[in-house]
Amino acid sequence: VLAVQDFLLRHELVAADDPRVLAGLIARERRSQHGWLQKLLHSYLFMRFPLVDADAWLAKDPGLLRGLASRGTGLLTMVAFAVAALMVSREWGVVGESFRSALSLSNLPALGCALFFAKAVHELAHASTARRLGCRVPTMGIALLVMCPLPYTDTTDSWRLTDARARLQVAFAGIRAELLIAVWASLAWAFLAPGFA
Repeated sequence: VLAVQDFLLRHELVAADDPRVLAGLIARERRSQHGWLQKLLHSYLFMRFPLVDADAWLAKDPGLLRGLASRGTGLLTMVAFAVAALMVSREWGVVGESFRSALSLSNLPALGCALFFAKAVHELAHASTARRLGCRVPTMGIALLVMCPLPYTDTTDSWRLTDARARLQVAFAGIRAELLIAVWASLAWAFLAPGFA
């Protein structure tokens, strides 16, 4: 009984009427507060800047996002994948050379923009799928992860879905969107003239 009582007190699950217990809780709270240096380090590692009320914005979607996640788009993308894989495999040496030249210092800004675009589509896919399944998506914005800007979406509400498949759909939506971009970009690469594009 005493062990249960101690557990309840330590985890603040009961009212602390005894002044000694209350003083102990206050002292523990003061010890657990982080100093200004630790707060600065934490905010340097991760900061969020909400930009869009995603629920209102997604409500205006005329069906474009739903169309991109449709079965027809998936089948068309699978055909594009087969064609792109065949064409890219025939020119594998050129692919390696293109990749190396794309990673040059002069192309870093364009690669950063391409990465940002891919991540924005990734987050938009999470948001759109969550909204389609009835979840609230309160914000979308920019997060600074070690001072590197990346898009983010708050899809926390999706964990309230009782169907595990629905939760998996929300989680997989971003990966699916990036695979879609990769397939169509590979197909475009096969038809574009040599160069940065």
